[in-house]
Amino acid sequence: MTKWREEEDNIIRSYYPKEGKRCFERLTNRSSGSVKTRARVIGVRFDFDPLSYNRVLSSEDRDFIRKYYPIFGEPYCSRKLGKPSLNIYMFADKEKLRKIKPNDLNISEFIEDYLNIWQPSIVYLLGYLWADGYLRKTTFREVKTYTTVVLSIKKSDADAIKKDIEKFDWMEWRSRHSAPVESKLKCGRIIKQNKDGMIAYFLYDKYFCKFLYENDYAIKSGSSADKILSRIPDHLSHYWWRGFFDGDGSFAEKKRVVSLHSTMDQDWTFAKKLCENLGIGYYIEIDNRGNNASRFSIGTANGVLTFLEYIFQNKESDNVGLERKYERFKNSTVERIEVTSEKKGVSYDKTRRFKPWVVWFKSKYVGCFGTEEEAINKRIEVEKDGKIPESRRSQKNRTKKLP
Repeated sequence: MTKWREEEDNIIRSYYPKEGKRCFERLTNRSSGSVKTRARVIGVRFDFDPLSYNRVLSSEDRDFIRKYYPIFGEPYCSRKLGKPSLNIYMFADKEKLRKIKPNDLNISEFIEDYLNIWQPSIVYLLGYLWADGYLRKTTFREVKTYTTVVLSIKKSDADAIKKDIEKFDWMEWRSRHSAPVESKLKCGRIIKQNKDGMIAYFLYDKYFCKFLYENDYAIKSGSSADKILSRIPDHLSHYWWRGFFDGDGSFAEKKRVVSLHSTMDQDWTFAKKLCENLGIGYYIEIDNRGNNASRFSIGTANGVLTFLEYIFQNKESDNVGLERKYERFKNSTVERIEVTSEKKGVSYDKTRRFKPWVVWFKSKYVGCFGTEEEAINKRIEVEKDGKIPESRRSQKNRTKKLP
């Protein structure tokens, strides 16, 4: 334990009588409990007037406490009003204000009335949490409940979205930094990984945990995100997709492919609905050769640009999310391909050297051909059958095409 210095004792003598143990904020590496113990040792007492809150709290402050104390408690009210916590506690005790249990709340009304959650930065983080976050259980009296939200991010990315995390002003995030891993042995070769280390953000809020639990965040690796997307207003839904893409998305410019990555059991229904609404093709790949992963991909230039333009709309003005992925999209050389055939579902892709004629059916990729005539015949054949033939990769059980 660090020995107490004379300067610290002088601060306690000056401020403890008025502020109590809250004066620990004026000291470095001292807790409120240690300050209280030290004050007792050096003979300093806390002179608190029980009626002082009448002079400290205005009528607006009291209305604020009446509304938010039952939900967030004394620390939140003290932080937002800038008033001593003891004054707030004494006022709440006189008014007989009590904390509301999470099970007694209607979460949807709570989110709308108290948290004002539908704003760009918070919707973005809800998408990021679907990608890289999870809920953690704690056990109390043999009952397990979700009480903690954990978000793991690379340190460089954590610094970039710190401004968005701070939008959760009703909560306090705590962070923990893990040491960088310079190299890792994988498949007989050394690769660099997590060069700048990882940041894990911990949010201890039972109300927000309940909200996420009700929207399938506890089982997100094997379910669809339809519940949370149905709650988000339409004009903000692209922020959720931006957060999900920043967390688990990738953009391969040379291959002109955008991919969303998850576990093998992921239900991609929510991604299918988005692509169908945007009118773009997609395919799903299942890797069951040890990685137990799946990948939802958009593999055409027009589809890639439509998707990225959708999630990054208004990025210059709102400044929400990671800059590195947006800069990669903004500086990409991918161009739209014009439809050059009179037959619907047939287009000419000048970037394909040997088979430039591409066939689509119901927004799904069918194949590419050397001449327009071959492509049209294939399109007519698919229209009659109503089914898309399996690719060679599907037949080898590497790729699972959509039904």
